[in-house]
Amino acid sequence: MPPVRRADSIREPMLPLLTRSSFRALRAFLILVIAALGACSGSPGGGDEVVQISFDDTIEIVTASGEAPGDAPGDARGQGEAIVSMITDWYQQAFLDPAGWRDPKFPEIAGLFAGDARTKVETEIESVTIGDARDEVRSVKPDEAEVAVTIYVGEDGRTDYAVADVSFHGTGALKKDGVPLTIVQKAVYFLRLEVGGWRIFAYQARNDQAQNPPPGAAP
Repeated sequence: MPPVRRADSIREPMLPLLTRSSFRALRAFLILVIAALGACSGSPGGGDEVVQISFDDTIEIVTASGEAPGDAPGDARGQGEAIVSMITDWYQQAFLDPAGWRDPKFPEIAGLFAGDARTKVETEIESVTIGDARDEVRSVKPDEAEVAVTIYVGEDGRTDYAVADVSFHGTGALKKDGVPLTIVQKAVYFLRLEVGGWRIFAYQARNDQAQNPPPGAAP
């Protein structure tokens, strides 16, 4: 008589084998779930994409004699390009990238100023950044960005003085529903080349922000 085999009281459940088509369907479902969770949690991909700013720039070189410089003396043109790059990074952080708005004092922007200009800008940082609108705006789209840089070359060939004329127009989307915020910022910066790069020693700046209803909207 064959021995009696005892069945286990708890048996592992048998999982059905996934077919190729059902596996693809499961994978697609999981991708949708992960994407939805990312949007709800505010992780990358769930918020507004940060737009990169690109300035329409012109660089002019003026010599002490007043004569056309021909081929840019020394590294004058390269210094002009360095100023354009500095202003591009500055406006990207101060107006377009919410990650740069966390500190209302904008210390990295204030660090571009020197002497009396540094003291002044620390009391009116809103004139050269998005300012208090940082609390209301979700994202900003640049509509217009222009910079004209004039490099002054001394008799000794040094390129240690410059002027940058900047114009920026942007549209800010509010965190809550509402009319978009129009940002119009204009400034003239007077720069001097110091150890570590260009610094602003004097400036004039104005930043106008308003919620303007679209044309034809009821008042």
